[in-house]
Amino acid sequence: MKKNIAIIGAGGFGRETACCLRAINGESPSWNLIGFFDDGVAAGTENEYGRVLGTVEDLNAWKEPLSVVIAIASPRALERISGLLDNPLLDFPNIIAPDVKFYDRGRVAMGKGNVISFGHIFSCHVDMGDFNLFSCGSLIGHDVTLGNWNVVANGCKVSGGVTLGNANFLGAASVVLPCRTVKENVVLGANSTLVRDALVGGTYAGCPAVLKKKPSPAPEKKSTVWLSLACTGEAEERFVHEAFESKWVTTVGPNVDAFERELEEYLGETHVVVLASGTSALHLGLVMLGVGPGDEVLCQSMTFAASANPIIYQGASPVFVDSEEKTWNMSPEMLEEAIRDRIRQTGRTPKAIIPVDLYGMPSSMGEIMEIAGKYGIPVLEDAAEALGSEYRGRKCGVFGTYGAFSFNGNKIITTSGGGALCCPDEESRNRVKFYATQARDQAPHYEHTHIGYNYRLSNVCAGIGRGQMLSLPSFLEKRRGIHEEYRRRLSGVPGLSLLENPDSRYHSNHWLTCVQVNPEEARFDRETLRLALQKAGVESRPLWKPMHLQPVFRSCPFYGSGVSDRLFEQGLCLPSGASLAGEDVDRIIDVLLNL
Repeated sequence: MKKNIAIIGAGGFGRETACCLRAINGESPSWNLIGFFDDGVAAGTENEYGRVLGTVEDLNAWKEPLSVVIAIASPRALERISGLLDNPLLDFPNIIAPDVKFYDRGRVAMGKGNVISFGHIFSCHVDMGDFNLFSCGSLIGHDVTLGNWNVVANGCKVSGGVTLGNANFLGAASVVLPCRTVKENVVLGANSTLVRDALVGGTYAGCPAVLKKKPSPAPEKKSTVWLSLACTGEAEERFVHEAFESKWVTTVGPNVDAFERELEEYLGETHVVVLASGTSALHLGLVMLGVGPGDEVLCQSMTFAASANPIIYQGASPVFVDSEEKTWNMSPEMLEEAIRDRIRQTGRTPKAIIPVDLYGMPSSMGEIMEIAGKYGIPVLEDAAEALGSEYRGRKCGVFGTYGAFSFNGNKIITTSGGGALCCPDEESRNRVKFYATQARDQAPHYEHTHIGYNYRLSNVCAGIGRGQMLSLPSFLEKRRGIHEEYRRRLSGVPGLSLLENPDSRYHSNHWLTCVQVNPEEARFDRETLRLALQKAGVESRPLWKPMHLQPVFRSCPFYGSGVSDRLFEQGLCLPSGASLAGEDVDRIIDVLLNL
C-alpha cells in the first residue's frame, strides 16, 4: 500500500526528488506524492509532478499521517525547516534513488530525512545524520562521517576518512581529499579541491581550494533573555534553612501550615491545601466534584494540556469550548451552546466546567458562574497562571466551587514545583488533604478504604513559597509595569495588539505579556517574529495550542467559531519575568520595530 508523501520545495531539487519517487514506484509502488509545500511559491502553482498545496507552516496543522521530504539545496533552509516542523503526525523517511550503489549497504548508517539522488555511489563504513541532500552522480568514500543538513552537489567526490560536520555545502564536481575535516557552515565552490581542513564558516574555491571569504567574526554573545525566570532571595533561603534545621523535610511541617495560612489570608473567602503541582490540584478538584467514568467535563480549549489531562485520569471525557475575543478565555456564549447540545445529545448534564485564567487574564467569571448556576454545574477554576489577578475586586481562584493554582518555576511565585487547591469549607479542605496523603484512614496501622494520591507539597518547597509570598506585591507591580512598557512602546505599530484588560472589572497580573500579529497589517507573521527574537537571544513562545487541535484529543467534541485557532496562529508570549531588565526590554522592542 502506497504511503502519502509531500515534498518541501517546489524548485529544481524538489522536482528531482519527485523524479526519484517516480523511479522508486516503478520498481515497487511505495509512495503517493500528494504535492509540494513551499514558502516562496503560491499555493495552486503546478509543475509536471504536482501542485503546491501551501506553506511549510501548513504542515504543522496537517491532521493525518504524512511522510515529508525536505528537498531544498540550502543547508540553512534544511536546518530551519527541520526545526520548525513539530507535528507528531509527520515522519521523515530517507529517499534513495533505485540506482544508488552501496558497496556494503549494511555498513552505511543514516538518520532520517536524507535524500540520495540518482547515480550516487557509497563505499563502506559511512555514517550520516539527518536531512542531508546528495545530488546526482556523487561519490562518498569509506569511513566518511556526515552530520546534519549537508548538501552534496552533482559529481562531488568525498574521499575516505573525511569528516563533514553540520550545514556544509559542497559544490558541483568539487573534491575533498582524504582525512580532511569540514566542520560546519563551509561552502566549497564548484570544481574546487579541498586539500586541508576547512575553517568553520569559510568559503573556499580553486584547485587547490583557498580561503576566499573568511568566517564572519563571532558577534559578542549577549545573555539570553528568558521568558519568565523565578526571582529568589534571602527570605526563601531562611525558610528552607529552618526546614533543614528543624528536620522537617517531609510533606508536613511548619512551612506547609504557614504557607497555607498565608495564601488563605491573601485570597480571602477560601480554604487552601498546598499540593505537589497545579495538575494535582486540578485532579483533586475533579475527584472532589465526583467526576468519574462516563461523565463529560467542559474545558477551555485554549490552555495547557494540564487543564484537560486530569479529566482523562478520572475516566471522564473532555468537551472543549472556544475562547472569546476580549479575554482569550472561555466564551460564555459557546459554553451555553455546548451545555445545551450535550444535554440534547447525551441526555445528561456535564459534570463540571473548567475555565482557565489564561496568562493571568481573568475569565468572564460573572457570566460563566451565571450559566453554571442556571444548569446546576459546579465550576473548577484553573487559575494556575493568575495568582494576584482580580475580577470585580475578588481574587482569581475563588469563584468556583474549587480553584487551582500552580507554583511552577515560571509562575508569579514558585515553590520550584507545586500548586494549591482552594476549597469552599473546612470539611472539603480536610477531605482534599486525606486524598492527597494516600487516603490513609485513622488507624494505628495503614488502613485504606479509598484510592489516594501522593500529592502533598514538601515542607522544604513550602519554605520557598513563604519567602515568595513576601515578594508577591513587588512581583505583581513589576510584571504589570513590564506590560505597560510594552503597551506604551508598541502602541500604534500596525498589525500588533496586546492582550489587555477589557474594562475596569478585569485586573490581570500580566503573568506573560502576549502579542497578536496580524500578518496582513504587520507584513510579517508570528513565526517570523519568534525566529527574529530567537536570533537576537530572546526566548518567546507561541500561545498554547488549543486542545481540540492536539492529536491526543482529536476525537473530543469542540464548540467554537475559530477564535482560539486564530489566536494560536497569530499569538506570541513575550519575556515578562520580574527579573527582566530595562535593556532586555529595549532589545525585544528593537526586534519588534525593525522587522
